Amino acid sequence: MNRWEVLVLVNPDTEVYYDWGFTLYEELTTLDGEHLGFSQGPCFILDPDIGEKFVCNFGMRFPDGDITVNGALNINEYLAGETLVPVTGGTGAFRNVSGEVAIIPDESFTYSTLVFEVKNGKASY
Repeated sequence: MNRWEVLVLVNPDTEVYYDWGFTLYEELTTLDGEHLGFSQGPCFILDPDIGEKFVCNFGMRFPDGDITVNGALNINEYLAGETLVPVTGGTGAFRNVSGEVAIIPDESFTYSTLVFEVKNGKASY
């Protein structure tokens, strides 16, 4: 397994909320702040009465290829400090990639650290 980290910068101006869920478009950077690409996609609410569980489908664009992340996301786990989502595929240097990504928010929720643990793809961004 290859393990590597990037930051996703939360931008409330690009978050759009609907009755069915929300969409995001956020910048991806290195830990040193160098721009890498972006992440975007929708999250569909699983239970409108509770509003804490979603199915999310994100595409992440990196300089050498794209990664897809698709799976269940529990907002309470995220707010508590970490949630895991499956990495389901990719293109370019990430072709045939699989594994998971931990989404770990900072205390102010202005960015999250993405910790990838993947196989069958480039060892890092």
